[in-house]
Amino acid sequence: MMRIENEDLLADFQQQYQVQALFSSGECPEMELFAFQKGDILLEEGMPSKHLFFLVAGAVKIATYSTTGKVLQLSHLEAFQVIGEMAVLWEREATANVQATKPGYCLALSLEKHRQQLLNDVVFLRYVCHRLSEKMTDHNQVFSHTIFEPLENRLAALILQRAANQVVRPVLTEWAELLCTSYRHLLRSLSALCAEGAIEKQGRQYRVKDEAMLGKIASGEGRAEPPVKQ
Repeated sequence: MMRIENEDLLADFQQQYQVQALFSSGECPEMELFAFQKGDILLEEGMPSKHLFFLVAGAVKIATYSTTGKVLQLSHLEAFQVIGEMAVLWEREATANVQATKPGYCLALSLEKHRQQLLNDVVFLRYVCHRLSEKMTDHNQVFSHTIFEPLENRLAALILQRAANQVVRPVLTEWAELLCTSYRHLLRSLSALCAEGAIEKQGRQYRVKDEAMLGKIASGEGRAEPPVKQ
């Protein structure tokens, strides 16, 4: 990830997302523009950050690692999102890795210059609290589904969520992390949904053949096949 000089693009993003509305003054503090590529690390677990980031283009995943080295993907974010407010805003180390899954841009606020202003801005803190409540709700749902729901159910729900025009092209390694399963088990579950007739494999992508069936599997009303032991 690198800082770029493009005042017009910076202003365009600020206008597009009405960033000035997040602050009591009604004006944007001095911001910087960063560009990143897929795979770039925006925040590193265990490390402090000099900036508070606002994701305005592209996508990132938030993930952590178990003591055995397994990856646990906590969430997937697309624009517009604040990144790092749970830790770096309060001068704490990041509690997870934030890694780009698509190229994009971030607006950045220098915490050295603006931390106290942000912590004393009621409008901004209200926005942060609202976003934190939404993120915690999402995390709790993901965690409960991971524990209690079979993989096929969670996979069906993810396909419905990510499909565009009835087609989804999963990045299998990322989906395996997100669903807390192995790459091979994910492939077996996709094959099971294909065999059941809920989806159809077309090269590297999958087409939703029977949305109603996929919805029933996602809700737990139907299952493609009994769970396969990992």
